[in-house]
Amino acid sequence: MIPTNIEEKVIVRSANDNDRSSIANLIHFEPYTHRHLDWRPPLDWIGTQPYLIAEIDHQIVGALACPLDPPDIAWIRLFAVASQHDVISVWNQLWERVLLILNRMKPKNVSAIPMQNWFRDLLLLND
Repeated sequence: MIPTNIEEKVIVRSANDNDRSSIANLIHFEPYTHRHLDWRPPLDWIGTQPYLIAEIDHQIVGALACPLDPPDIAWIRLFAVASQHDVISVWNQLWERVLLILNRMKPKNVSAIPMQNWFRDLLLLND
């Protein structure tokens, strides 16, 4: 089940190397984390686009990485949200911005391999 009970002011921006530690904490300590089955760790994608973070009160509460690799396919490589924040709200904020970036990049597909039910359910909400 995905918590959906709070509305928060989310600031979305591109991730950079200074965010590495905070993103690592999301990946390793939060239950709402999707990691693509990949030979490359999620932090290695920092610096590629789109790789966005969501901040509330200067704290990183979410991350979404969806770079093109191969060049015509965007894989959702990472989506992570701090458990005390609204998963759907953070997803919507990040996904909206990712779509703007991807529309300029023009991939043939945006793909994901959901390994957890909560992430599959989230993707189905956006189908």
